Amino acid sequence: MTIPRELGLQKIGNTYLVSSKPVAEINSLEEKPAQLKNIDVTHFDLTAKTGVMKGPARLHIIADQIADFSITLFNTGGQKLVIGYDKATNHYFIDRTGSGKTDFEKGFAKKHLAPRLATAANIELTLIIDIASVELFADNGLSVMTEIFFPDNNYSNITIQAPGNFKISSLEYVPMKAMYRTQ
Repeated sequence: MTIPRELGLQKIGNTYLVSSKPVAEINSLEEKPAQLKNIDVTHFDLTAKTGVMKGPARLHIIADQIADFSITLFNTGGQKLVIGYDKATNHYFIDRTGSGKTDFEKGFAKKHLAPRLATAANIELTLIIDIASVELFADNGLSVMTEIFFPDNNYSNITIQAPGNFKISSLEYVPMKAMYRTQ
């Protein structure tokens, strides 16, 4: 899945960069959101607060200070997809090494990187999660990643981890209606 996007331009220093954000019309697929504030992240079990993920969802996170963190989507079979940020390398990442079926192509089971282009101290990140894909939109669309995955069972749980001091000022989890028709 690749959702429709709105392209824009942002100026960082003396450079103009293309940004990419989900179109506003995707909001029509949203169901009742769960909103949480002021989360001190070490190991935060989002599923315990929102219930298991049963289909597509949107996760929106705002933090006043950027730090190392990871978001893990996983199923009851132990398969997982890890999404996050590494401050030392200044990269967002999606690691699908343990995501499920990966042996069909040599380069599939890897940790993929995207540079963080924003220079602000804060972070705003949106994930659009579907049963076989995730799309990351960070820093107002300056850093964007799309990955597919093939777990044996759908991911149903979400945790957020941080090795140091990472505080989420605002988190919104929104279940979404299917973005496709099933028969």
